[in-house]
Amino acid sequence: MTFDPGIVNILMDKACKGYDVVYNCYLLKNGRVTFNGFGGTFISCSIFQNVPFRCYESRDNKWVVDEGFFFEMDLRRRNARIFSGILCSSVHYSRDGSSGTLEKRPLSRLEKVKSFPPLRKFISRFSEKPLIMVQFVKIGYFLGDHVWLDSFLGTRRLWYNETIRQ
Repeated sequence: MTFDPGIVNILMDKACKGYDVVYNCYLLKNGRVTFNGFGGTFISCSIFQNVPFRCYESRDNKWVVDEGFFFEMDLRRRNARIFSGILCSSVHYSRDGSSGTLEKRPLSRLEKVKSFPPLRKFISRFSEKPLIMVQFVKIGYFLGDHVWLDSFLGTRRLWYNETIRQ
């Protein structure tokens, strides 16, 4: 993954405005925008020392709720100040040589809804119950709207992880 050369200064400028965590949104390898990944992210020392990193894989190994999502939910439950935006351009490379580029821009209306803090704070209430989170994902797949729900929740099918590991 590569970023605009000024990313560190851009993240620090936002952090200096009182944010505990500053996320520079970027494209996942599957082409979806993530609001809570760890590429291009500023995390304050106090948050880094006090918020654990965790993930969840279902027993049948079909579903995973990733560490970026749980980290964000734990931040929201602790009332951390979070900023998410497309602050600078980034390119995310895949092992097969393909790449996805996300240019600096304001969030779209749909992205603003997906990243709406009160809504994400509400979802954080369920983060201690990963099985509930998996059910949200299953409902999304059943309804055929899994791209939106996956991006919203920060989840992905396990086969995507396996693809990355090859």
